[in-house]
Amino acid sequence: MKRPIDLLCGRLEEAARSGETLNMKYFYAATTLDIINDYCFARQPENVLKSDFARKTHDDVDGLLKMSLLNLHIPGLIRFNYYLPDAITKILSPAMVGILDFRTDLSRQVEAIRHGRDKAHEKATHRTIFHDLLSGKLPPAEIKRDRLRDEAFSLVTAGSGTTAYVLRGTAYHICKNQSICNRLHEELKTVMPERDSVPSLSGLEKLPYLTAVIQEGLRVCEPVTHRLGRRFPEKALDYHGKTIPAGTTVSMTSILIHQNENIFTEPNMFKPERWLENKGLERYLVPFNRGSRVCLGLNLARAELYLVLAYVFRRFEFDVSQVVEERDIVLTRDYILGAPARDSPGILVKVEREAIEVERKNTNKSHIFRRRQMNLSLVTRHDLSSRVCVRCLIRLSRLNPRLTRNASTARSLASPKFSKQRVPQRAYFAANSIRDSFGNNVYGPLWSHFFTNQSFNGSQSTSASAASHPWSASTTSEPPQESPIITRARRRRKDLDNAQASILHSSTAALPPDASSQLTALSTTHPPSSLKRLLTSCLALSKPRLSFLMVLTTAASYSLYPTPSLLQSLTSTTATDALNTTPSLSALTLLYLTLGTSLCSASANTLNMLLEPTHDAKMTRTRNRPLVRNLISSRAALLFALLTAAGGVAGLYWGVNPTVSFLGGFNILLYAGLYTPLKRISAVNTWVGAVVGGIPPLMGWAAASGQYATGSGEWTELLLGVENVGGWLLASLLFAWQFPHFNALSWTIREEYKAAGYRMLCWTNPARNGRVALRYAVVMLPVCWGLSYVGVTDWGYVVTSSVVNGWVLREAVRFWRLEGTKGSARGLFWAGVWQLPILMVLAMGHKRGLWEGVWRRAFGEAEEDMLEDSEEESIEGKLVA
Repeated sequence: MKRPIDLLCGRLEEAARSGETLNMKYFYAATTLDIINDYCFARQPENVLKSDFARKTHDDVDGLLKMSLLNLHIPGLIRFNYYLPDAITKILSPAMVGILDFRTDLSRQVEAIRHGRDKAHEKATHRTIFHDLLSGKLPPAEIKRDRLRDEAFSLVTAGSGTTAYVLRGTAYHICKNQSICNRLHEELKTVMPERDSVPSLSGLEKLPYLTAVIQEGLRVCEPVTHRLGRRFPEKALDYHGKTIPAGTTVSMTSILIHQNENIFTEPNMFKPERWLENKGLERYLVPFNRGSRVCLGLNLARAELYLVLAYVFRRFEFDVSQVVEERDIVLTRDYILGAPARDSPGILVKVEREAIEVERKNTNKSHIFRRRQMNLSLVTRHDLSSRVCVRCLIRLSRLNPRLTRNASTARSLASPKFSKQRVPQRAYFAANSIRDSFGNNVYGPLWSHFFTNQSFNGSQSTSASAASHPWSASTTSEPPQESPIITRARRRRKDLDNAQASILHSSTAALPPDASSQLTALSTTHPPSSLKRLLTSCLALSKPRLSFLMVLTTAASYSLYPTPSLLQSLTSTTATDALNTTPSLSALTLLYLTLGTSLCSASANTLNMLLEPTHDAKMTRTRNRPLVRNLISSRAALLFALLTAAGGVAGLYWGVNPTVSFLGGFNILLYAGLYTPLKRISAVNTWVGAVVGGIPPLMGWAAASGQYATGSGEWTELLLGVENVGGWLLASLLFAWQFPHFNALSWTIREEYKAAGYRMLCWTNPARNGRVALRYAVVMLPVCWGLSYVGVTDWGYVVTSSVVNGWVLREAVRFWRLEGTKGSARGLFWAGVWQLPILMVLAMGHKRGLWEGVWRRAFGEAEEDMLEDSEEESIEGKLVA
């Protein structure tokens, strides 16, 4: 158990030095997971060593708990899942992907032990659970593969998650209340005099205040919030004069006991003192249950609580200023284990080294000041004692002796020879600063001549240096001026840092908020039960910008359909024929088409948000969506999705034609039923999403084609045949456009996709991500040329479209060569944003026959001339006859 805890302390030490923000939710869970893995399989710690503390594993378990709540009410559902192959279950339930892989890995470990391939227990200093089970005398039925796999899954998940839950909650309350933290620290010093002391478990269990803190943590941070059922099957149970029939399930929630005001005064307050004042309260502490069904891991969990809290809080403190208690600590959901709000990022903390001595000054305001425990005292003119750590002391001892001379004896630092030498930078002095008794950074006399204005002329005496010293009696004067040498060096360093920051910002700057996030923010300004909040939330669910893009591509494809009357005007022999042939498509059909497409898009987008609110909460780009913010209930969102789907499909059926209606409904199923689950399974989801984007142009083409169908209007007539190649080219254009655009967008937030568990090429295979974007940027050139070749546009479109596509191709080449850095990702992203609407507008402007008809109407022959020509033609006809 000590090995994972030592590794955790090492990670916390690194975070304290670097200033990194850590998540208590994950580093405690990684520690407890490594401990239970060691007891089950004699596995070496691995999760606590991962950079993200195996975040995905813990998130997958959280996802399983949400599904388990449904299984409690529908018991047959989980049995049905067990009978399905894992591949099918992953498609039907994306939340189960990680859990199924985790369970498979546990099964492999058990089988390796069974067949003698795993000899880790021989090197372990303790017995392990599954080595003992398999080497014992249990009947074969009890040690079957599936049975032991499920036992391993239960032990690992329950043995890690519940203890970690109590640890992170208890640690937060300790850090929140400084008096508790100070008292606990003082008590821990009695058994751990030094930071690296190794206490015994029995010694820690004898500490009264640590025991009280753990008891209060078990009470306040009770992990199991759901009622646990017990059954007495053999005979009736007599309970206080009441008879409970045999086989009756009796359930009770322990958290209701722990929050009972009649037992615990101020139950919502974290007060360890209550356990010291009233020992009788221990009979009401039931986090592990009681009786024959008491938790088997009780002793292991208690040992973990004692050791982890002792090791951590003897060495470190945590800054919990980023934690919002109502969002990150208070339970708002019941998933068997309690859960905070959906938008909670976890318990984000900064680590501070616990190398401090606490000074209490009994003033009226009871201010508490801290001073770091160092090894060397430096006495100043005000006799304020400060201390320097050993690491800094060693570095100071290696300083060039010339830098420690008095200013009166040192050579002039302004000389040309000195100007060529290396000048100490600001970062050095900041790293070796000294703190006064109030914790303020001050500069010591050892290097004060670098920061005073008298040190570089060589004529000032030591007394002058002392008079201008920042600790002297004249400290109320203005800050000392820096030398020109250091000023120039610092300016150059600052310019370099700014240049590097600008490069980094240009490549990874946050994207502007989407319309859904803006509408969600607007929705929060309206009263909770108002109609305005409901309407804005529903509009946010529909992803209005994405829906508008779908409608735009559908309407553009509809308008680009080469109507027979327009083509007839090109071959008409007289101006009268040209004037009488007015090409048009039904405006009413276009109205039904746009409304139906927008409703189908809104339904698909809403279902997408319904299926992944937990994962949306992990990404900055999506954490402001209405379901994540709880601005609308899941039931209301589902009702909105069903109504818009029904309205969209019905409108397309009655107002356009059945083929377009089928395409609209199929796109909803494809987006919500296949693309959304695949996002957490395989990077193939990007290709499926591209198919979803390519269907709207087909819908617009089929809507126009249906108005000029000469047959029965079946889907084969509307979508197949040489005359419909233009529709498929437009669909291919939309299909290809999405890859450079999305691959660039996803690269800028690749770490968020990775943390959320979405398998995108931007992080699973970054090199392929650039190649795919470049490949489809090239494909768009011949696709646009094909529109002119098949007669949808005139040949001028080849030139104009090539200019736009060439711009995007150039950005795609930069994105591929620079691998997304130096602003290439944002350049390709914005190029894609403008590319599609420009190509669509240009295609409508270059529609074949459009400008010829305009020319004929503008510069056609006069009506008298046309009449004379018609009379002459009729006379000539009679003569011939």
